[in-house]
Amino acid sequence: MGETNDPAKTIKNDVEIKTLDMRAESLVGGWLCEDGKFGLLNRVRLSGLRLPYLGDYRRYIEAMSGSNPGLKRPDPMNEKKHPLIKGNALVVLLESPATSPPDFSKHEFVNVSTLRKHFQERKEKPPARRIYIMEGLAQDFINVLGSHFFMDPSFFLRQERTCVWSNDFTPTSDALSQPSLLMPKTMFHLQYCELRQFSRIVQNQPFFCKRTGM
Repeated sequence: MGETNDPAKTIKNDVEIKTLDMRAESLVGGWLCEDGKFGLLNRVRLSGLRLPYLGDYRRYIEAMSGSNPGLKRPDPMNEKKHPLIKGNALVVLLESPATSPPDFSKHEFVNVSTLRKHFQERKEKPPARRIYIMEGLAQDFINVLGSHFFMDPSFFLRQERTCVWSNDFTPTSDALSQPSLLMPKTMFHLQYCELRQFSRIVQNQPFFCKRTGM
């Protein structure tokens, strides 16, 4: 069967997908993690487009929100100006052989489909030392990483909050304590800094990454 370029059909597809995304975001934790139930509907077809099932990590976040209410909604300071956007993140893998002296290679995952494929194929590869670095936050990346490593969703929540160390329990500082404080024998906190040089004195005000919003 040949392909058709029907503008009315294209508009209808865009409206259907947008409606599904809005329904997914209205779910508990939908603002933080893409959902497989509504976002991509378990291998449904939308006018010939096959969409993959993404898993149950969003449902896990919903279950965890009972003990961590901060998972139910985003930081109000980010909700309007810097909301999470699907695809607006980057994951970098540093990989080194497991049995030889460290010699790390670098690989970037600029979209979630390549990251998902990497995890599916990794089972067939030999053991290795692997470090995953994520820049920015995006619901689809969080779904893949959180599902694969079965991560505590408060990890992503802390990254989204604009103020995680405040003594005042407010909507912008309701994240739990750092894992390195709760489980110091198994978790550690590594400060990550990047050196930037500017041609003139920078004003004393907040700055955000243009691409990721972080």
